[in-house]
Amino acid sequence: MKVENKVSFGQTFIQSSIKYLSKSNIEKLEHSYGLGQLYPMDIFLGGTTGGDLTVAMKRCNLWDYLTINNEIPMTPANILKYFVIKRMEMVGEYMYGPKFPIEKYVIKNLDYKFQEDIAYEINDKIKDYVQKHGKKFLS
Repeated sequence: MKVENKVSFGQTFIQSSIKYLSKSNIEKLEHSYGLGQLYPMDIFLGGTTGGDLTVAMKRCNLWDYLTINNEIPMTPANILKYFVIKRMEMVGEYMYGPKFPIEKYVIKNLDYKFQEDIAYEINDKIKDYVQKHGKKFLS
């Protein structure tokens, strides 16, 4: 008998400010949603009142990344460990601030860009972030 795991984790988050983007521009983000699974990053997509895309990112907990990519089997014991790690991380951020820096970018002129171009631009921003802050990830 196969037991399916009902726990799911996401890496790309949509902020409420996404409402400032036009419907056609929101549809263009479809290719960008999966970028959080390619890299161990938390990606936050939103919008400005002018209709530009805002992208904020920070390094996520490696347990998040491994869980999303099915590298850690979702047994009850591992789920419990995951929740303990997440709570400890939350307490640490509350007490000492974010462990990894948060970078924010604005991508302009969405009306003139294709889906793939937006995804490539976000991907380039992720690579810049990793290159800039990569040494901090090893601590």
